[in-house]
Amino acid sequence: MMNSTPTRRCGGFTLIELMVAVAIIALLVGLLIPGFSAVTTNAKNVTTTARIAVLDRGLASYRGEAALGGVYPPSHSDNPDNGAYLTIMDPYAPNGDKEIDAISGANLLAYAMVGADYQGTPGFRDFSNPPDNLWWDDLTSNFDGGGAYELSFPVRDPLKPRYPGSGGTYVDDGTRASIKTLKQLQLDQTLVPEPLTNNEQNAQDQPFFTDAWGRPILYYRANRAGRLMINIPGNDVAGIYDQRDNALLTGSAIALDIPGDLVGLDFGQGTFGEGNSPYRSQIFTSNGPQAAIVDLDNNGVNDIVESATFDFTFERLIVDTSVKSRNTPVHPKTYLLISAGADATYGTLDDVVNWTRE
Repeated sequence: MMNSTPTRRCGGFTLIELMVAVAIIALLVGLLIPGFSAVTTNAKNVTTTARIAVLDRGLASYRGEAALGGVYPPSHSDNPDNGAYLTIMDPYAPNGDKEIDAISGANLLAYAMVGADYQGTPGFRDFSNPPDNLWWDDLTSNFDGGGAYELSFPVRDPLKPRYPGSGGTYVDDGTRASIKTLKQLQLDQTLVPEPLTNNEQNAQDQPFFTDAWGRPILYYRANRAGRLMINIPGNDVAGIYDQRDNALLTGSAIALDIPGDLVGLDFGQGTFGEGNSPYRSQIFTSNGPQAAIVDLDNNGVNDIVESATFDFTFERLIVDTSVKSRNTPVHPKTYLLISAGADATYGTLDDVVNWTRE
């Protein structure tokens, strides 16, 4: 009787086995990616929180310098001829006589912490001769012009006192290294690649601190004497905060009176107003006068928190919900620092800020 040997299958996988393996791998990847993304987002949140804490300490040191006035740095210009408070001289201009429109509060924060030339800040003081009690036209660097950023020749040392010392800054090296410009954001594709508006072109070399996603950290200084939540154009009653301070970066419905629409930057993400925003930036704005009529004495916080009128507005972002009897913003005597967070949209729940959000 002949012995029969069992037939052995050749090595390899059947099509069905390969399909099952691919499906399992795809399932595992699908399970792992959200977890990895969450870890990455959390790490960037931690980094951004730490960066904001450094800026907090730097601002406290700036305010503690008596020679700088003992106040926090401004978040808009003191130019009396510009109702939008968004024009300063350009300290980068070689001849020091170029005006910059739509300057951002975020830019002035960088000037305050490191100086426009990274050699320390001269502050925001009147260097005019004779004095005119304004600083906006003194942030100049032209030779023999007496401006804040004038340098000696040929050594090129600062001629005006710099704080916290010549060559020093109010932030650490890592935070200083986070400074970028609009031009750099375009080059590294943090911004959607498209032509800059005229205002953006004028300000494309202006510096600002960035968060861990490479986007601007906004700065707003409080007006301690304000009687409204925010400024209303054309209203004689001052607000505690002015949303126009960073309008170049965020866009602003209440800034449309400024020549050249301030439409905000486009980070290629975000769903501001659930797609209803007319601004390409899709970053928070204000609904304008109909929203900003809320004052500090005659309305409760529920008017903002519970009303759809204030959805996605600056007012809702900054209202202090712990104060129930009256409308008041957070930090009404100091300042705000705001990162857009992972979703690239300012004014949403994932923003990283210098206050505790409920």
